[in-house]
Order: sequence, then structure tokens, then C-alpha cells
Amino acid sequence: MSCIPRARLLLCLAFALPTTSARAAQGEDPVALFEDGAAAFKAGRFEVAIAAFEASYALEPNPVLLYNMARAYEGLDRQEPALDHYRRYLEADPDTADRGAVEARIAALDKELARRRELEARRNQPPPAPVPVTPTDGPSAVPWVVAGVGAAGLGVGAILGVLAKGKESDAAEEPVANEADALAADGRALALGATISFIAGGVILAGGVTWGVVDLTTSDAPPSRARLRLELGPGSASLRGRF
Repeated sequence: MSCIPRARLLLCLAFALPTTSARAAQGEDPVALFEDGAAAFKAGRFEVAIAAFEASYALEPNPVLLYNMARAYEGLDRQEPALDHYRRYLEADPDTADRGAVEARIAALDKELARRRELEARRNQPPPAPVPVTPTDGPSAVPWVVAGVGAAGLGVGAILGVLAKGKESDAAEEPVANEADALAADGRALALGATISFIAGGVILAGGVTWGVVDLTTSDAPPSRARLRLELGPGSASLRGRF
């Protein structure tokens, strides 16, 4: 937003102060105070500028001085007094030509001030309380989950076994040699899958049950992290673990 020309303020003061000369003789010259404030503002000494503008305004309450003070407060990054002086400026001079620009500046400062207050409120919020964790001294359900997986493996083996028998029967009844060979190969593959499923399921089931029994008998002992590893080989399977 462009600044109000200094000539405008000087002109306003010159016509509004019929006793300026008398005040100047007494060391009370609002124009001189304004010029001191303008020089301080230009040099970035905003606090000095505000003091000079306030002294000038106390002698001659020209609305433009409120505008200048608002800009100086913005230079100090103090949104609240800047907003206050912008609003006072519009109240004192509601027909000012730059009203739209000042209102836009007020809206921007309001938004920035709200954002800062929200951030400050978040910083001052206490950290969330930790969620209490109730220790469990009873046996774990994990071993029985493992046993259930083993039982499911046995079920898969049974299904594959039934399918393998069906393929073998179809191969025996197939008159075409190539088709019979294909059905027989499918049956052998299903039979192998059934065997592996039976072995793996049985081992996992036994391991899960063993783990569960051990866990039940040692539930008062310090907890330990169980580790299980299934090892498969040609026609065999084993479950290794630490309880």
C-alpha cells in the first residue's frame, strides 16, 4: 500500500493550525514533530517515529497521523496496535480517498493476527497424556493361532488329496492316451501338494500345541519373545522355534 504523500499532511496541518507560529515559539510545533517522525520512520526507527507522531497528534489530532502511526507499528511487527490505529484513522476520516486500500490492509492484518494466535494456542497446549497399557500376565493366544494355522494346513491337504484321487480316477477312465497322461500328471501334482500340506500342517499344529502347553505351564515366568521358523524339504517339514 502506497504511503500518503507527506505534502498532503503538511498541507492539512498548515491550514488547520492558525496558531502554529505561537506554538512553535513555545517549542510545540506539530509540523516539526511530524517531520521528526517521518525522518525516524524512513530510518527504520519506528519507536521514535511513533513517539513523534503521538506528540504531534496530541497538539493537532489530524487523522493522517493515525495512519502514520499504524504504519510504524507494522514496522515493529505489532499487529494489534497497527489495526487499532488503522481503524481509528477510518473513523476519524471516513471519506478518505484511500479507504479501500486501508480496509484491505486491515483484513490482511486480521487474518495474520488470527493465524498467530492459533499457532500460539497450539504451542501452549499440554502434550497428550500417554495411553495406559495394562500388562497381561496370562498365557498368550499366539500359540493357539499357530495351532489353528496347522489345522488349516491339514484341511488343505485333505482337499488336495480328494482332488488327486479324482484326477487319478479320471486318468484311468480316459481312453485317449495324451489326455490320460495329462490327468495323471495333474493327479500327481495334487498328491504332492496334499503330502506337503499334511506334513507342514501337522508340524505346525504340533508346534502350536506344544508352545501353548509350555506357555500355560510357565505363565508366571518373565515374558519372552517367541520365534518360529518352518523348514520344508523334499517330502519333509520341520518347525523350529524358541519359546
